[in-house]
Parts: sequence; structure tokens; C-alpha cells
Amino acid sequence: AFNKLMAAGDKAGAAAMAQKQLELELAEFTDRCANYPTDLGLKYELGRRMLIAGKADEAIVELQKASRDARRHVASMLLLGQAYARKGWLREASDTYERTLQADMTEDRRKEVLYNLADVKERMGKENNSADDLAKALDCFSQVAQIDFNFKDVRTRLENLRK
Repeated sequence: AFNKLMAAGDKAGAAAMAQKQLELELAEFTDRCANYPTDLGLKYELGRRMLIAGKADEAIVELQKASRDARRHVASMLLLGQAYARKGWLREASDTYERTLQADMTEDRRKEVLYNLADVKERMGKENNSADDLAKALDCFSQVAQIDFNFKDVRTRLENLRK
């Protein structure tokens, strides 16, 4: 139904449907977490949906718990960093991404963590007029470009930082 609305050009209808689906999933995972409080996979799913719904504070609580699950550690930490960044807590986001890079992960996931760290470091560098943070952003964007030259807008971000 969602795809049909999008294909028909009804973006408002599709957005309303997606919002309703998100609310249903939030309610479902909140209920499941209450019934199975030790299931870290459920906490990850709830935290992910809370972040999508714009509930960063609530997402942080669930994702911190979910990050204790070895199978979802990197994914949880990535979302946790995004939740901090969305709140404007750039230091916490940066520290979270730095810690995440210590873990074993796929190259695709590493590229994602590095990109997010670079984005946060660039924001920190511009806000605090910090050459160190801008240099770190440049380094991280460079690493991403070396892994995947076409990843998101990494080329543009790299070229802009070099200016």
C-alpha cells in the first residue's frame, strides 16, 4: 500500500501511512520490552524506532542497553551516536563513534561509523573553531573515500574541508 501511494505521487498519504506504521511498531516494541525486559534485541528495535520517531532521549536509554548485546553492539553504538548528534551532544556522539571503531565490524559498517564520526568532528570544528577537530574530520572522510569513493557525499565533503 505504501509503495502504491508513492508510485501514485501521494507523498502525504505515504507519509501518513509510514507515521501510523511507526506508531504501531513503537507501541508493539514498548509492550514487548515490558514483557521481556532482558531481551536486548527488542531494546535495539525499540531504540531504533524511537530515534526514527525523533525521541532521542528515549532512544539513548534503550540503545545503551542494547549495546551490551555482542551481536548488535556496533549497530546499537552507531544509532546511539546518531541520537547524541541529533540532540546536539557532539562530544558524546564523537566519543561513541571512537569507541565503536575499536570493535570488530564489516568494512561497510566501518565506513558508516567513520563517516558519522567525520560529520560530527566537522560540526565540532566549525562550532568551536577547532583545527584539531577539522583535521580529524578530514582524516575520517579520507578513510571513507579510500574504502568507497562513491559513499554518500564523501568526495564533496572532503574537497570542501581541503579548501
